[in-house]
Amino acid sequence: MKTLMFSDCVQKYLLNYLPLQKGASENTRAAYSRSYLEFYAFCNIKLGIRPAKLDFKDINRHLIEEFCVWLEDTKNNTAQTRNLRLSAIHSLFRYIELECPEYVPICRDVLSVSMKKTLVKPPSYLTKDEMKQLLAQPNTNSMSGRRDLSILMTLYDAALRAEELLALRVGDVFLNSAPTIKVTGKGNKQRIVPITKVTAEALRSYIKDNGLSQKPDYVLFTNSSGNALTRMGITYILKKYAKSAELPMIYIPGGKISPHVIRRSKATHLVQSGVNIYYIRDFLGHVSIATTERYLRNDPETTRKSIEKASLSLVIDDNCYTKSQKENMIDFLRTFQKHK
Repeated sequence: MKTLMFSDCVQKYLLNYLPLQKGASENTRAAYSRSYLEFYAFCNIKLGIRPAKLDFKDINRHLIEEFCVWLEDTKNNTAQTRNLRLSAIHSLFRYIELECPEYVPICRDVLSVSMKKTLVKPPSYLTKDEMKQLLAQPNTNSMSGRRDLSILMTLYDAALRAEELLALRVGDVFLNSAPTIKVTGKGNKQRIVPITKVTAEALRSYIKDNGLSQKPDYVLFTNSSGNALTRMGITYILKKYAKSAELPMIYIPGGKISPHVIRRSKATHLVQSGVNIYYIRDFLGHVSIATTERYLRNDPETTRKSIEKASLSLVIDDNCYTKSQKENMIDFLRTFQKHK
């Protein structure tokens, strides 16, 4: 049997294993490939080896550790990005460990490189008032304005990731008495998300405006040229209206608005409204409840109210004790046991 080169394993992993065995989306494969491009670039600089010539004998724990340092010091990547790149490397070598037993020692060596601890920041979001201001900006007297409003409302109401919005087809929108959207999320997992009747009406008008009623397979949102909308296009629309609304964005460090900020805003608003965290998890399409719980920590006002409510039962009225009870310390302390 021919021994596989490192480049062969990378190709098989991206072209066969990820899409066919793991059901990974194009976005996932694109993200992983960016990490491998960075790794190849580093190896070319560090070792003077072109991608096609890089082999397993050149790879070890020390090289991966140097790659991680290079990402932060030379490429100015954050610790989070460094961890994402390392995670992609780890995923590749876990695959190689299964497919090529002869490389198990090298794989174990690479997999021993640990993630860097990072400061977990609370998710940034728009307040409810800021969100209302943003949605009030598009000019609904024009088709482009109505399209932009439909995009913003759908993005917020369904708490969509950018790629989920871009993947929507006309046939994924159900505008009946209980309007919903069929969303294809990470790992091609589908979920049905309810939307408000106001958003449904905006989508109904948009679909009618663009003659899409009988075209279920068409991309739902397009740009001014009629081509599929891009992530950059969504970000441009967001920045445009955030600027015109002069949003203070008090919970967004640096005022950097993005499609994911809108998703976080919806999640935070659901928490503030007292929606069960497990419903929010399913609504957002999270696999782990731990991911959703970040939004609980994100809202200090909700936390404060919960603490105050819980504290009420702990307050003991000191007037309920007689003078003699207080003077007799043993009896005084025993009275507290009656309040359990």
